[in-house]
Amino acid sequence: MLNKITNDTSDSTVEQSLAEFIKKVGPVLNNRDRTAILVKKAKNAGDWPSLRMTGAGGFQSIAGG
Repeated sequence: MLNKITNDTSDSTVEQSLAEFIKKVGPVLNNRDRTAILVKKAKNAGDWPSLRMTGAGGFQSIAGG
């Protein structure tokens, strides 16, 4: 295992455990990981366009998708 993150959650609230995890995971994320997280957030918020390929090899936005 390249990177192992441990969190002792026995005396922590969910919020404290999450904050500790975020603090520990940040340094091991690479640009691809960070981009994937941002894209997922944008899709979940409806701020990411749905696209489909056109016959010309380009992309077209799908309204409402």
